[in-house]
Amino acid sequence: MSPHFFLSEWACSLCHFDIDKGEQVVLVASKPSTLVYTSRQRKHSCPSHSCADCRAAPRGFPYHLHCHQLYETIQHGKSQASRASIDALCQLGQALLPILPVAQPSSPDIALQLLKRSFHRHTLAKLSTCHAIKTEHNLIHLLSSLPTEILSEFIAPRIIPSQLQYALPILGETDHLLQRLRQWPALDFSLCCQGAVFATQTQFGKRYYITNLSAEESKDSFLVKSRHASCNFVLVWLDHLGITHIEFQESIRIESPRRNSEWVYAVELTEKKIYVKSKGVFLERVTSSSESLGQIIWDCSYLPLGFHPNNLPNVRSADPYSDVVLHYVPMDSVTGISVASCPSGLLAIVSHTAAHHPTYEETYMDAVWTYCPLTNDKVKEVWWTHCDTLRSALIIRTEQKEVWLGCSLPQRRDLECTQIASSSLSALYYTDFDTSPHTYVVGAVPALDEQSLAVPALPIYQTVPYYGLRVSDLSYSEAPLSGVVRAQLCMDGGFCIGLVLQYESCSRSVGQFRYDKDISEWFQQPSTIGIVLKEEGERRKFTLQANIRFDAPGPTGIGSSEGDQTESVYSMTGVLVWWYKDKVTDIRIRPS
Repeated sequence: MSPHFFLSEWACSLCHFDIDKGEQVVLVASKPSTLVYTSRQRKHSCPSHSCADCRAAPRGFPYHLHCHQLYETIQHGKSQASRASIDALCQLGQALLPILPVAQPSSPDIALQLLKRSFHRHTLAKLSTCHAIKTEHNLIHLLSSLPTEILSEFIAPRIIPSQLQYALPILGETDHLLQRLRQWPALDFSLCCQGAVFATQTQFGKRYYITNLSAEESKDSFLVKSRHASCNFVLVWLDHLGITHIEFQESIRIESPRRNSEWVYAVELTEKKIYVKSKGVFLERVTSSSESLGQIIWDCSYLPLGFHPNNLPNVRSADPYSDVVLHYVPMDSVTGISVASCPSGLLAIVSHTAAHHPTYEETYMDAVWTYCPLTNDKVKEVWWTHCDTLRSALIIRTEQKEVWLGCSLPQRRDLECTQIASSSLSALYYTDFDTSPHTYVVGAVPALDEQSLAVPALPIYQTVPYYGLRVSDLSYSEAPLSGVVRAQLCMDGGFCIGLVLQYESCSRSVGQFRYDKDISEWFQQPSTIGIVLKEEGERRKFTLQANIRFDAPGPTGIGSSEGDQTESVYSMTGVLVWWYKDKVTDIRIRPS
């Protein structure tokens, strides 16, 4: 069981690199001083903002195991951390925050207040007073005071196989960056773009960051726009620290992927002038207005070259000062599409190809993935349906079937159904649920000019879920059993969580079918299906899981019944109805 801490983000408070899924970490709470060894599970596993116990728990500071071991090595090789060393470790992470000004730092309220705006002499003076930057616990001071033998024999072996090979260069630059911060003015300024534009940059960790833009060439600057080049747009690449790359263009097209960045956005130059906002050494935002208006920001992961990032007629933020973060989902030559949802809304969309199954995005703990196979089945229309709450679903119409992907939806008058794509579909996009929870949009590229008159009707649910389960908490799927040519099982923890049924002309999926789980071999020409439902736990706190087998040649040991559970065997006729959510499966077979 994961511990309960109030945690801002899964990033190491010492080296500030991300903590990956499954990675061992040390969670530190300074009131009272405690150490908890655990591992990160999912993005929204505890500690989590969605957990009431975590929100009420003491503030926690996560550390990579190697980062904590490094600190303990410096502290005379202590195997058990004392309260003083725990407090010093927390102070050290807070002291380094000015050099790594992340959006939501893990720090006490006083540090948040000090670090909100750009850094200058007055801010640093306050920071030096409030935090132990120059005490004996300062990491740079401790490292510089160690003999060479200790550095080479005790610390170096820990650095080589870990993320500390990147962390120590960052920490080694701390003093250099602090010196620059003391001399650096607050950089909120405007810049004319009619002439040449030069930039300066600094390397921090594994990336280079833009530190200034100017019309004048300086010793360490480089040219980003020539004097006579015409420009109507600015493309800006960035991550959570600052701007990593900038391009001035006459027409807005992404011609370089910049995979070392996380996001990109475009600025239209209406006045031939840009406005620059900084947060310390790093540049935070480039805009076309002195007002800090929100931007349409794209995740760089799958953006194609030549993409036009601003041609989105249906993307509007409820708050003009808030960003809208979008994910791009390519739909060319796909073999399937998967949608993650929970009762709160649609969380993620990924597409599959014959050569590549993407890594499933990290989502909420109760997220459910629904898969729609599309091999030899061309998409004709895509619809997005939603109501006044965030509950929504994606509807895929192909030449052979109509599939609802997402949580079940109530029969309500305020339910809206909007066609977003036709057969010319090349990509989907959707807003990031975590960063834009109140501006949720699903759209398509190219944008649709004319809608079909055949609006999909809400599915008629063939069964009622098992007693104690609510329709609003579940996802629904169904598929005919007659005409199945072959079937494939998706297994998780010894239980079947979903199936793919292949027919002569198309394929259908029921339950959760995920390629990051155990996928069986194909069962050819099945004539019967055997189902065992197993209930565990107390009323209202139970799991309902399934074992399934087909009477066809296939892998042994999959879908076998256990204990005194009774297997129900059916012929391959009727309709297989599958209600499901995380760790809950309810399967029924209804007459056709």
